[in-house]
Amino acid sequence: MNRTLLYATTVVMAPVISTMLGFSNLAADPPAAVADQTATPAAPDNAARPPVTDAPAAEKRPSETGSSDAPLSDSQGTDAQDASEYSLKYIFHPGQTLRYETRQSQTMEAMVQENRKIDRSEATQRRIYTVRGIDDRGVAHLTMQFEHVKMQLQSNDNPPVVFDSTMKDDQIPQMFRMASDKLRGSAARFWLGADGRARPSVKDRDSSAVTATLVSASGTAAPEKPLVSDSEREQPKPAAEASDGTTFLTPLPEKPVRVGDTWTDTHKVKVRVTKDINRDIEILRTFRLQSVKDGVAFITFSSSITSSVRSPVIRAQLIQSTPRGSLELDLTKGIMLRKEMRFDETVVHAMGENTVVTAFGTHSDELLAEEGETAAESSEVQPQPEPK
Repeated sequence: MNRTLLYATTVVMAPVISTMLGFSNLAADPPAAVADQTATPAAPDNAARPPVTDAPAAEKRPSETGSSDAPLSDSQGTDAQDASEYSLKYIFHPGQTLRYETRQSQTMEAMVQENRKIDRSEATQRRIYTVRGIDDRGVAHLTMQFEHVKMQLQSNDNPPVVFDSTMKDDQIPQMFRMASDKLRGSAARFWLGADGRARPSVKDRDSSAVTATLVSASGTAAPEKPLVSDSEREQPKPAAEASDGTTFLTPLPEKPVRVGDTWTDTHKVKVRVTKDINRDIEILRTFRLQSVKDGVAFITFSSSITSSVRSPVIRAQLIQSTPRGSLELDLTKGIMLRKEMRFDETVVHAMGENTVVTAFGTHSDELLAEEGETAAESSEVQPQPEPK
C-alpha cells in the first residue's frame, strides 16, 4: 500500500474506534516525512488542487441524500412572535436512569495522485446513564455503561470487519480487541451541573480528604465520608471520564433565553504535532434556540476552530471536531430527547503535495422509550420548577 495512504488511514482513522465508544484518543504518530510539514501553511483557495472524483451513490454525503435524519440547519425560520423567556436546564434525580441509542456513520477518502483509498465505519450502541446522586454543590454524579455495541470497519471493497459485544473472546477481530477490553472496564463517570457542563469531581476538588453529601435514590443523605477511597484517588482516570470540560450533553445557557438568542461554549481538542509533541486546539461552538413547541426546545449549533492552525496535517486531525447539528430538549423534565450531528470536511495537502483527505459522517443520540411509553415519558420523574 502507498505509504502516504497508509498514513492517512492511521492518523485520521486510527481514533475512529475510540471515538465511536466515546473514549478520548490521540491520532497516531505521523511519519517523519509527513510530520515535517506541520509548519507548512495551508494552500490558498486558488491553489491548484488535485482532481477529486465524484463519490458513488452509496457514498453520498448526508447533505446530498435528502434524508430526514440529517440535522436541520440554522437557516430554518425562528418563531419571531415568541417573546417568552425559557430557562434551559437539565434536571437530575437520584436513581434516575436514561437509555440512549447512538448511531454513527462516517466515510474517509484519501487521494494521493492516482491512488485512492476509502474507509467506512458504522456503529450502533445502547448506553445506560444512571444518576448516582447529587452532592452538596448541586452537582450530579452519573455513570455510563454500554448495554450493547456493534461496530464495523471497511476499507475499499474488502469485506467489512464486524464487532458485536455479544461475541465470545475467540470471535473478536484483532482490531477491536482493545475496544472490547475498554467495554469491560469501569463505568465512565460524569460530574455535571444543570447546564450540562462538566464540574470537577470530588477527588479533583482537593488533594486532602474531601467530604460531600450524596443524596441517595431514597432521598436520604449518605454518610459524611469521602466519596472515593485513598486507593481510588491514586488510580488513573478512565478514558471516558468527563472532568475535562466535555460531556455527553450539549451545554445550555446560564441565563434564560428567548427564541433566536445564542450562546457559546469553548473546549479543547488535543492533536499530535510530532511524535513527542501534542497541542491543544480550541473549538468554539455557537448554539441558537430555534423554536419551542409543545414544551420541547429545538436548538441548533455549529462549530469553528479559533486557534491558529496553518498545518494541513493538523487540520486533517480536526475533521470530526467541527460538526453542526441540532438538539431537542424536554423543558418540563429537563431531558435530552434527541441530538444529531454531521460533519463534511475536505483538507488539501493533508499528506503532502497533491493529496486530499475528505471525511463526512453523521452521529445521533436518541432517548429510548420503554415499551408503551413515548420518549418524553421514558424517565418517570416529577416535574420541578425551573430556576431562573
